[in-house]
Amino acid sequence: RRSVATMPPSPAASASQQLPKKEAEIFKNIVKFYETKQYKKGLKAADQVLKKAPNHGETLAMRGLVLNCLDRKEEAYTFVKKGLRADMRSHVCWHVYGLLYRSDRDYEQAIKSYKQALKIDADNVQILRDLSLLQIQLRDQRGFLKTRHKLLTQKPNNKMHWIAYALANHLAGFRATAIQVIDAYGETLNGQEREPRSYEDSELQLYRTDILEEDGRAAEALAHLESVEEIVVDGYGFHKKRAELLLYAEAGREPDPTKGPADATVARGAWADLLRRPTGSDNYHFHRGFQCAVLGLDGASSKRLLKELDTTRTPTDVVALDAETLATLEAAYAQLAKENPRSDALLWLPVTFRPAGAAFDKRLDEIVVKFLRRGAPALGAAFERLWAPKPGDVVEGRSRGAACCRAVLERADAHAASLDATGRFDASSDENAPPTARAWASYLAAHCHEWLGELDEAFAKADEAVAHTPTCVEFYEKKARLLKRSGRPKLAADAMVAARELDLADRYINNKATKYLLRAGDVAAARTTAALFTREEAGDAEVYLKDMQASWYELEVGRALAARMHDAAAAGETPESLRALAGPALKPLCAVEQHYADFVEDQFDFHTYCVRKMTLRAYVAVLRFEDEIRGHKHFRDAAGRAAAVYLALHDADVAEAARAAAARGPRGAE
Repeated sequence: RRSVATMPPSPAASASQQLPKKEAEIFKNIVKFYETKQYKKGLKAADQVLKKAPNHGETLAMRGLVLNCLDRKEEAYTFVKKGLRADMRSHVCWHVYGLLYRSDRDYEQAIKSYKQALKIDADNVQILRDLSLLQIQLRDQRGFLKTRHKLLTQKPNNKMHWIAYALANHLAGFRATAIQVIDAYGETLNGQEREPRSYEDSELQLYRTDILEEDGRAAEALAHLESVEEIVVDGYGFHKKRAELLLYAEAGREPDPTKGPADATVARGAWADLLRRPTGSDNYHFHRGFQCAVLGLDGASSKRLLKELDTTRTPTDVVALDAETLATLEAAYAQLAKENPRSDALLWLPVTFRPAGAAFDKRLDEIVVKFLRRGAPALGAAFERLWAPKPGDVVEGRSRGAACCRAVLERADAHAASLDATGRFDASSDENAPPTARAWASYLAAHCHEWLGELDEAFAKADEAVAHTPTCVEFYEKKARLLKRSGRPKLAADAMVAARELDLADRYINNKATKYLLRAGDVAAARTTAALFTREEAGDAEVYLKDMQASWYELEVGRALAARMHDAAAAGETPESLRALAGPALKPLCAVEQHYADFVEDQFDFHTYCVRKMTLRAYVAVLRFEDEIRGHKHFRDAAGRAAAVYLALHDADVAEAARAAAARGPRGAE
């Protein structure tokens, strides 16, 4: 719902479009009823006016707009078009026509209608504002910039117009102009009484810093950020941005011999302070920045690595280390680990850059023991980054690939033997291991064998774990995974269902069982299982899961049903039979596409909100995320599978036509 631009009739309006005083007041009420969502009252008021003036264009248009809000689309378009024919020179009629298209997500036609309205009333602020929202929604940056400039020149006292114009310049690539606009806006506030520290001022200055950084002026951005430290209320954001800018500007690199290796330079200390924050040591972005500072990488390389590396990867994965740099890294991480001995990341990361040898083997054993004692099923998955290095990773001189996997397997087996014999990880130790450690040693060994492709050995180790602790869900889940990898999807589904039955309150294992049932082709059982965690009062479970935008579930259902159709196509079924199977398969796949269309549409309400609330950095990040949202793997998977279904139907039609032509003889084939 949008406000309607209203103003007194123009002198050029024909006499037939002038309403008597009483009807003019009623017309104003129509607009008020529309804006307050009293649609039935608005419809009644419109009928009152039309009794006296049946050809009044603006009333006809408003009646159509109210009907649109009552889901009477066809009537709505009829009345709005009738209103336009009655008064083509009314900016209200054209604005309403645009609002109608806007409600149907036909933004191009809505923009055309708004522009037509502006030809009649070029300075109407409401129409200009609505036009700007559509332009940014469609990423027409130049058009958005032009419209926001016009709004600013008309209402220079409005703060939102200044901020929106700066934002428009930034998005259009005119970063220097955006900074000038922000500075000019700041000058308009001189002499006004203001809070010494406000969220709006803080966010605006941090946004200005981001623009300077994007413009390649890292040193200037750093200087500006440090100059506004007193007014910034986002302490976390300030320190994170300062640490990044110290890298990009190649500043703060002078060593201070009085400080420890983790704080030897200003840049290094800035990242070390972030790692010292609560949960900071678990943030791998901080580790990436810290390693860039320790390695002394140039600004461009640091920026590239912070952007490109993801998950748990760090610069030491792709940068070869000399002996001096390795020693500095070891000392820095040793200092941080001493300060925070409970951190898993500070224990783990040194093993990723140590060369093969005794120091590596010792740290590897420490990690294995710590996590076997804790009972961590993700230990094997964490090691996989060493077993399967990415292209471009440094492998020379480091323990990587199958050799590293064998080293982990040897330790798992050795600890299992020691636990069987003494109940301890090491016979020389006085500390007893927890009773479950033996089972987790078998679990880790099963994971190693699985990665190496030794499935028989993996099954044997998984059975050991189950025999030791038959109530642990993760052990049954591992058996199900091994059955899936060995090409037995139905047995894998049965094993995962058995795991689910051990913990009926675990949503994760319920979802896993659903997925395995779908991969085995048992769609009915999968739907029943998925429904166990839907709300009873929500009604149909399928509808509920669609409303919750559970794309993974819809993809798996679509995959299972599409597989049935492809099997039928391979068996030579008729196109009619294939269409009967294709419909149910396409329904969930198209639902995924609709979710992403909704994600794009949902950003519409933030165009005004974020400027008003001054959440500019988050807003720009959302816009850029939305620009690439259809590159998400779920969308690509759904689109690819839907396309495959349509192509299979097309091929079936072509084959059927060829068979029919061949049956008619040579002339028919021709």
